[in-house]
Amino acid sequence: INCFVQLKDRVVNNVKLNAEVELSFSENSGFASGSGKIGDVSFEKLKTEFYIEKGINFKKIEAIVDKKTEVHGSGNIDNTGVNIEILAISLDLSRISERLAGISSDFQGRIVGGLDSPAIFGQLSSQNPKFRADLALIGDKLTLRKARLDNIFLDADVNIPEKSMNGQMRFENEEVSKIISFFSLPQTIQGSLSGTTTIRGSLANPSLSGSLTLFRVNLFEGIEAGDGELEFGLSDKRFFVKGFQFLKETGTMSLSEFIIDGESGEIKLEGVLDSFSVFGLPISSHLSFSGFYTKECLKGEAHLSNISLSGYKIPDISNLISYMPGKGWEFGTFSQKPCILGAVGIEEKDWTVNLRLLLPKKVIPEENVGSLSLCLPSFHEKVIPKENVGSLSLCLPSFHEEALILLGSINPEENVGSLSLCLPSFHLQNLPFVKGSGEIQGELRIAGELSDPEINGGFSICATSLKVPVVSEVLSDVVASLSIEDGRVRLSDFSAKAGKTKIFAYSKPLSLERIELLIRTEGEALAIKIPGLVSGKVRAEISVKREGLLDSGSGEISFYNTEFTWPPETKAKGEMPLYLQNILSGIKLIAKQGVNYYNPWVKIEVASGSWIMLKKRDGVIEVSGSSWAKKGEIDYLGQDFVIKEAGLEFREGLPYLYAEAETKVNGIRLLLSHKGVMNIPIELVLSAPDEFPPRTQE
Repeated sequence: INCFVQLKDRVVNNVKLNAEVELSFSENSGFASGSGKIGDVSFEKLKTEFYIEKGINFKKIEAIVDKKTEVHGSGNIDNTGVNIEILAISLDLSRISERLAGISSDFQGRIVGGLDSPAIFGQLSSQNPKFRADLALIGDKLTLRKARLDNIFLDADVNIPEKSMNGQMRFENEEVSKIISFFSLPQTIQGSLSGTTTIRGSLANPSLSGSLTLFRVNLFEGIEAGDGELEFGLSDKRFFVKGFQFLKETGTMSLSEFIIDGESGEIKLEGVLDSFSVFGLPISSHLSFSGFYTKECLKGEAHLSNISLSGYKIPDISNLISYMPGKGWEFGTFSQKPCILGAVGIEEKDWTVNLRLLLPKKVIPEENVGSLSLCLPSFHEKVIPKENVGSLSLCLPSFHEEALILLGSINPEENVGSLSLCLPSFHLQNLPFVKGSGEIQGELRIAGELSDPEINGGFSICATSLKVPVVSEVLSDVVASLSIEDGRVRLSDFSAKAGKTKIFAYSKPLSLERIELLIRTEGEALAIKIPGLVSGKVRAEISVKREGLLDSGSGEISFYNTEFTWPPETKAKGEMPLYLQNILSGIKLIAKQGVNYYNPWVKIEVASGSWIMLKKRDGVIEVSGSSWAKKGEIDYLGQDFVIKEAGLEFREGLPYLYAEAETKVNGIRLLLSHKGVMNIPIELVLSAPDEFPPRTQE
């Protein structure tokens, strides 16, 4: 017997059924094939083999569901109910939630129960991404238990007619980047997180709330933020933070408000930085940001107030900010005056700089308003229409005087240009990170291919006062010349005064990978101070050589005719600044001729060849090296002891001191000695070895 069955809008258990099926019977067995739709789920290529004995027994069931899911099954249906084993391959999980779109899973389970309301039990699983869940569908209620997607765990109850859910989500050391992608946010944070949240509401737009702990956080591909704690909520596609704090050894970041609107793309935050390290610089400030985001970019206005940068107070800043993951930052300004905008970018591990000139309508005719982009390697912007390509001559007023002049032309069609940036007279006090008064004059010339230009020029600096790190006194009568040749900077003819000390310096061409610098002092010793390390005076000829980047460099500093004193009279506050740690890491400090060390009780001439090295590993400073005395004296218990031998050696970061000094009191030779690890205060041994019996300190 062959027949054709068609069902149209047939309602079974509140579900609409449409199907076209061909049936073939032979005695008590048969075949069926066809296609159709159950609710909004389509099926095709349906094939079954069955026989009738106390009900319908299916040897095989095969079908394609939603055009890609393979379904295989077997089982039986009788007047007591349904019992069918089923396997679905590549099941689309977006039917559970739109946020799971693109994730497919296999399902293995059973359809069991009465004919009027069968239930489905089984397990979902996939390998890429790693996913599993125990599933139960009873009536219109779907239950998920022990659900796991990578390191995210979920237990939830889903109401299918209402398309809503209620459950709990748990994170165990999950990558933050995966969570960001899940909510279609720009990749601005790297790290991991753990914590528990509640999840309820519509499947398309659930609400979440809970507490999370973040570990080893890195912001914007370079800012190490340490670990953080946050309480958050997500409702109506608005992500908001109730409390958020990053803790580091070097400072904290606390956010009092952080809101992301997933529908409009709006983002707002408000917070405080307290000695928070950004690219090695400790910043304290009140911070606010308001802007918009897409998956590719973050743009908006940032405002910093009450700013302290490495201890320097600087004016409030309001800036346009644009951040693109993998490409870097671009900064602007809201000033109505002509302005230079800067950008720092990272592409293929190359640091690049982009300078852009904005031309407001009030400065040039309206029809010529536009922007000029000067691009160094990795930035290939072409923002000037072809018909506007030509020469540019513009003077930029800054602080009520002509401070910056940009001359030249760019041809983006041929990717070439020739530009000159002139500084007729730029005041040092207008720079945010410099304390002092003086002027910079000079010219920077950029020519050739925009993707790889030649950079040349030179600048002269004259300052009546200048405060620089390490040197305790304010520098005066500062004169210096900087020359730039093929992108490499050379310092020549530097001279300055610090009290009654004169300082001279010059260098070979400098780059990030290579530094070779000579510094010399004349007159009285120069007062210096490095917090947490040394405070005293130095009279020196110092040769600085460095190869490699800051985190992997090598080199040496040689000292001639130098006087050191340590420890300072008062304990130094804080630790060595991070920028000095980075600069000195991996550099060997070598004593040459005429190097003397002294403090209130010791005077030592350091032997030539003595050395120490500071090496930064995982944020900890390790000291290595060995030093010994050529000659010297020790003041102990009111007696002057002459040093016979003395040496200091660092082993695995610990200082080992071996020293002997002697004197005579009433004709008796006294020996002062120390051997072993040097602790503070130093424990010395006093003895009279020539007496019999020998006399000890006791």
